[in-house]
Parts: sequence; C-alpha cells; structure tokens
Amino acid sequence: MDRISANPLFLSTEPDVIIWHPSVSGILSTSSAYDLVQIRKSQLHSRAYIWNAQIPLKVSIFLWKLLNRFLPFTDVLVELGFHQPSKCWSCNTFDDLDQTFLYSGVARHIWREFESMLGIPDFATLSIHQKFQVWWLHSTKLGVDQLCSILPTYICRHLWIAQNTAIHDNIFFSMNTILSRIRYSLIQCSLVRPFMNQRDGASPALSALSCRVLLKPRRSPLADVWIKPVEGSF
Repeated sequence: MDRISANPLFLSTEPDVIIWHPSVSGILSTSSAYDLVQIRKSQLHSRAYIWNAQIPLKVSIFLWKLLNRFLPFTDVLVELGFHQPSKCWSCNTFDDLDQTFLYSGVARHIWREFESMLGIPDFATLSIHQKFQVWWLHSTKLGVDQLCSILPTYICRHLWIAQNTAIHDNIFFSMNTILSRIRYSLIQCSLVRPFMNQRDGASPALSALSCRVLLKPRRSPLADVWIKPVEGSF
C-alpha cells in the first residue's frame, strides 16, 4: 500500500468521455448496437444456389418451396391433417415428394440421362436434398459447375409441371417431351446469361445441350522490367 500511495496521480483536466467499445471509433451507433444484440446464424450453403442470378425468380421460389417442403404433396398434407387418396402420375405408387422427383420411372430416366452426360454418380437411396448437394458439389470446371448448379432445379421444375398437367388437365407428357422442355429452358437461360468457359472450347455437355457459351478471356502476359535506381535514391 505504501508503494502504491507513493505514486502520484496525475488527473486530466479534460472532462470524462464515454467510449463505446463495440465501435472502432468509440462512438455509439445503431448498427454497432444491432450487431451486438443480434444472434448471427451460419450462412446456408444452399442459399447461393437457390437464389442464383442465372435462374428466374419464380423458379427460385419454386426451388425454395421444394426444399422446405411447402409444395402440396400427399405426405406434406398428411402432416397438416389432410388425408386424401393419391398416387404418382407416372406409376401407381404412393405420391410423395421423393417419389415424384426421384424414384418414379420418368424421374429416374431423366436424372440418369443428365448424370451420365456430366459424369455424376447415381445414388439410388438419396433424398431430394442429398441429390441437390451431389450436383452442386460435383464439378469445379468453369461452365460445367454453372450447369450443375441450375440443371437439377429445371429437372424438378419440369417434373412438377408434368405432374400438375397430368392431374389437372389429364395430359401426360412423354419422357422425351420433358427432356426437350428441360433442354429448351437451359438454352433460354444461356441466352440471357451465357455460361462461361475456358478458351480451349466449350465442354461437351454444354455443346450437347446447345447452350450459349462465352469463352473466358485469358490475360495477356506482362513483362516486368527491373530498372537500376538512380544513385542516392531510395
């Protein structure tokens, strides 16, 4: 205590100032207070793929409803207390989300058609969420990864259209018709936002689908020249 009391205290004549620690400037702001009290959630990996700028907004909304189980399938309606007879439009099995988009004969053929084209493995026991993850994480090649990010959305979109057309209009699309409609949607999509690809040419998958491709320009090499500095300069 004697040692402490021996040290003189030098008090400033300036008035006390309140410092707000969460802010770099030390000044209270609404944004810094909001950042302090809000609970930050981890960013979902799927958000970038659902709200892809290359996909029309109504298609993104459809995909969001699909992955969040907001589409009126029988298994979803049963959870809400609605019971009604239902069967798959392309076969006589029970109609649920995974059956329509993955396991029906038409859906299996369409997925295999595009998976064989892109070299994506076919896992028969996947859920619809796992199927999207396999596609989204498949390729890192420029152009092909863009295709893998939007193609499963259009596959499910046109399977959904085919189901509703069969149920409400009694018009049944053939497998080739659905495949043609998917390809046409990809072509229209590429006309608005072309796929990017390396200068060595478009990938075989993009060429087979007749998608518009922009070749990514390569930067010209720059020569770095070292010049001896003037004497005495630093």
